[in-house]
Amino acid sequence: MGIAIRENTPPSLQVGACCGLRKMVRHSGAGKFSVYHAPCAQHGRTGFMAKAKGNVVQVILECTEAPGTSRYHTKKNVRTSTGRMERRKYNSKLRKVTLHREKK
Repeated sequence: MGIAIRENTPPSLQVGACCGLRKMVRHSGAGKFSVYHAPCAQHGRTGFMAKAKGNVVQVILECTEAPGTSRYHTKKNVRTSTGRMERRKYNSKLRKVTLHREKK
């Protein structure tokens, strides 16, 4: 399985020609090795874009039975869950599991 390159693509934009697919091995301690993409000497980048993290936000869950006594921090994907998050969590002040709702 190879990489197909069109004939009319300039050499600077071809994958593997300049900014990509140069794999290097790095020792990360405790006998472990990791493979990473080395930066291009010409452009100083790896040729791969970073993954966007704009869909996940941090939310605060607050107890509904006794507000202000118990809060939990968690993450939520706003693309898949659009409403307010509700979870049953432990409230140490009341010593029982109560409903915690997302605080805006």
